Amino acid sequence: MALPTIPQDKATHLLYGYAVAMAACLGAWWYGLRAPAQLMAAALVAALCVGLLKEAYDAARIARAEAAGLSPTERVEFADAAATTIGGLMFCAPVWLLRTLLRWAAP
Repeated sequence: MALPTIPQDKATHLLYGYAVAMAACLGAWWYGLRAPAQLMAAALVAALCVGLLKEAYDAARIARAEAAGLSPTERVEFADAAATTIGGLMFCAPVWLLRTLLRWAAP
């Protein structure tokens, strides 16, 4: 039985979503946010925004290509924005788990 594979495009979106979430979390920490919920919210919102902005950029490039009479080389896919956001969730999941475990273990 073969393991399922992730298309290269979606894997790239996952990695960029993770990186954006990490950078947003570090930026929020540097800015002064210390609550884990605030840091996770900043990370998730950043990943979601970057995913949506990338798809808006793709839509603009497609429109420009079609206006010039060219065939577009890419497509706008909601799944790409979702993969970017899931990458942000992959960053936040360990933070949430650690936070939950520390609350549980605290006396």
